[in-house]
Amino acid sequence: MGSVGDSYDNALAETINGFYKAEVIQRRGPRRSFEAVEFATLEWVDWFNNRRLLEPIDNISPAEAEQRYYASLDDQTMAAWLISTGLPQSPGRFRRTKQDHMAVTSKLRDKLYNPELRDLGVDEAAALEIHRKSLQQKPMLQSAFKAFYEDLAVSCDKYLSVDGIELELGSGAGFFKQTRPCVITSDVRKADYIDRIIDAQDMDLEDNSVRCIYAINVFHHLPDPAKFLSELVRVIKPGGGCILIEPHNGFGSRLLHKHLHKDEIFDVKAPSWTSQSINGPMSGANQALSYIVFERDKELFEQLFGQHLELVARHYSLNSLRYLVSGGLNFQQLLPSWTEPLLRGLEQLGSPLARHWAFHQVIVLKRI
Repeated sequence: MGSVGDSYDNALAETINGFYKAEVIQRRGPRRSFEAVEFATLEWVDWFNNRRLLEPIDNISPAEAEQRYYASLDDQTMAAWLISTGLPQSPGRFRRTKQDHMAVTSKLRDKLYNPELRDLGVDEAAALEIHRKSLQQKPMLQSAFKAFYEDLAVSCDKYLSVDGIELELGSGAGFFKQTRPCVITSDVRKADYIDRIIDAQDMDLEDNSVRCIYAINVFHHLPDPAKFLSELVRVIKPGGGCILIEPHNGFGSRLLHKHLHKDEIFDVKAPSWTSQSINGPMSGANQALSYIVFERDKELFEQLFGQHLELVARHYSLNSLRYLVSGGLNFQQLLPSWTEPLLRGLEQLGSPLARHWAFHQVIVLKRI
């Protein structure tokens, strides 16, 4: 006879095993090697534990449910200790509230914000010129952007073998064209250094004319990403593709993007791909959109666009320390520029754990 509870353990194990077979082995198999199965298994376990929302536990992930459980134990332990010592049971005396943390974050953000931008709305045309000036004056930020540009160029040459137009969407204050002269720059805002005005959801381009579309921090600003994906299917040649650089749902990225911009959010539980709060090119965006479309709602993406678009690669940009320390386009730099080689070395050293600390991921979509 087994010990008490063994039957429940076996039933739970069989249930999880059934999920695993149905969602990993049968639906997406067969795979060509043991390594491929191991990698797919690790991805599934990570998704199941950290991002799968389960109705029996109030539509949260198992990891969040575990955190809530241990937090409740901590509260009970604190309450018991307060009673034993005769102190008043006022957790507020020992723990900052969420509102306290938000207030501190807001003050820090305001203190570091570029003074030239404080009286401007993020969607105003003048902000673009200030961003351009900031980028030109910050070697540290230029280094971070060059890492983005290298990720884009290497991914294009590795995965997309056809010829055709190479177009950057949302070029803004950037300088991608200086590192890859064949690129046509574009934006929804006018500037002397931007080649064309192009709306990503309604591109003024011929069918099957494009080799590659590049977009850095553009996708999450689109009000209707399905329209954008449909445009990719129309304008990109078979064998061509689109390369996105977007915030991803790792620990470091969540921590930063939930508090970085007061005009944007990072909400992995948003019920829809579309957003009614986007009122301009830079405001109202959900920075978790790429996670929602390509990971959380992967099955829906494949159902809608899988016949024409394939997600062939996803990896992390190793420039987060430089990007953070530089202050980006909106904030003041935190350390002198001579620390750039040190930060770059630390990024390379930490590359095996990049999924936890990197702020951005590179997503390669290929036109089938």
